[in-house]
Amino acid sequence: MQKRITFLTTVFFLLVVFLPDIHAAQKGRQPDNTDSVGPRVTDVIHSMTLSLDDKDTAYRGGDVIEFKVADVKSVPDLVFKKGFIQTVSLNGTVLGSDSYDRHRVRLPEGLLFTGTNRVSVNYIRLYSHKGSGLYRLTDLRDGKVYVYTKREVGDNATLFPVFDQKDAVASYVLRTEVPEGWRVISSNPEELVTFPQNGKKLWTFKTTKLAPQSVSLAAGPFEMWRDRQGQATVRLFAPVSAKVGDKALALLKRISQGIKRSDTNAKKSSSNTHDHVLLPGIENTVSDDSGVAIVDEQTLMKGK
Repeated sequence: MQKRITFLTTVFFLLVVFLPDIHAAQKGRQPDNTDSVGPRVTDVIHSMTLSLDDKDTAYRGGDVIEFKVADVKSVPDLVFKKGFIQTVSLNGTVLGSDSYDRHRVRLPEGLLFTGTNRVSVNYIRLYSHKGSGLYRLTDLRDGKVYVYTKREVGDNATLFPVFDQKDAVASYVLRTEVPEGWRVISSNPEELVTFPQNGKKLWTFKTTKLAPQSVSLAAGPFEMWRDRQGQATVRLFAPVSAKVGDKALALLKRISQGIKRSDTNAKKSSSNTHDHVLLPGIENTVSDDSGVAIVDEQTLMKGK
């Protein structure tokens, strides 16, 4: 009897692990793998809106993606790891549920054009607890909530849907709706911040030619300090509970010295603004190609 139970348990586990890939093969597609090799989409532009707050355990987003193709038979899927895709339309036609599951969209050949196409995706995703993605942090000192991105090499499709290809470099227009007392930091400085409406503000950012894993985001009720170093602007963001206060100037100078020593960072940054975001008890996430560093506050404040 015990052997039979063990056998059934093993079979169940194998079905749970491998059934999605078997189903994918039956559909004529690959399982999730943003490193797939094949013909490319080009001139990709993401126009995203993310909705963040200090209450939900998930965030919601919408993305209108424009892209060009030379061959409609070879367009890769859109993937969104561990996310839940809710609705999809391609060139104005709403796709049925047979074209997408919770984390992958297959774009029907019959609805694609040679040249420019547009796909719209609405989705929801739980905040991450490991690996790449968008994390939610509660500061235990005062109960305030912050969100931030953490990335791992080769793990692209965890913040928003992306094409299943290695060279998925794109331009981005990111609109982030947050509580009015929050600040938002992304890969380039903000271009527009609206006046509060219904307790919310909309922050808009524009970024050109970044890989998905290089799109950084942090949001929350941060304090901010800034300094000018030659042609560069250095900004420091920290929770109120960090009590940066009169240490801010010394910290900005330390950051500026680090930027001067890093020729690679100076060459790759997509703007002349270098942002450092301090949060308690996190793993450091430095983005040399976007000019944003999200670091554990003790690493900088104690000079570790």
